[in-house]
Amino acid sequence: MAGKSPSSGRKQRLALLMVPWIVGLLLGGPPHALAASGFPHGLSGTASGNTFSSRTDRDRSTSEGEAYALFFSLVAGDRDTFRKILEWTGNNLAQGDLDRHLPAWVWRKRPNGRWGILDVNPASDADCWIAYTLIEAGRLWKDPAYERQGRHLLSTIEKNETAFLPGYGWALLPGPWGFRLPDGTTRLNPSYFPPEILLDLENVSPHSPLESDPGHHHLRVC
Repeated sequence: MAGKSPSSGRKQRLALLMVPWIVGLLLGGPPHALAASGFPHGLSGTASGNTFSSRTDRDRSTSEGEAYALFFSLVAGDRDTFRKILEWTGNNLAQGDLDRHLPAWVWRKRPNGRWGILDVNPASDADCWIAYTLIEAGRLWKDPAYERQGRHLLSTIEKNETAFLPGYGWALLPGPWGFRLPDGTTRLNPSYFPPEILLDLENVSPHSPLESDPGHHHLRVC
């Protein structure tokens, strides 16, 4: 909207980002529950940096859980937890290198008792959250390495998890594989689209499929 400064737009985006956190507190318990555990109600973590959802009986970790935990550790200003979560995610979900591989979406205990990746397909919503959080960590903590890693991850998302649909525009796919069907159609899932994150990422990469310049085909999901 005309007349609004960039800082006011950023404040609005940050307010949107805090909505899930506020709702989680209202539905999940009092504020001291968050302070005591380090994570919102329903999400618990280990000292090594992986998270578990209480809904799954602690039998799996997901890239979404890691992404949310990374974000909340940034909100809390907890650099040590942030570092551990990022390291665990790279080592266990991204084949040891988050700069070269998007993180697999699920890591869990197998029938043979061993833990490992169960499905190598990434989840684009988690990838966008991680990229955004890394870029913001670089800005807030004045750490260029985090910002570089976030921008590199964003570039990987743009190359692997978007598709141009003729007569429609750019679309964010749920993941790299399984959504471009043999008959030429593309399967979309709006639940993987985090609009509050993409509002900020389009400013980071204005000439990417995430841009919203009205003179171009911009990213859509529905």
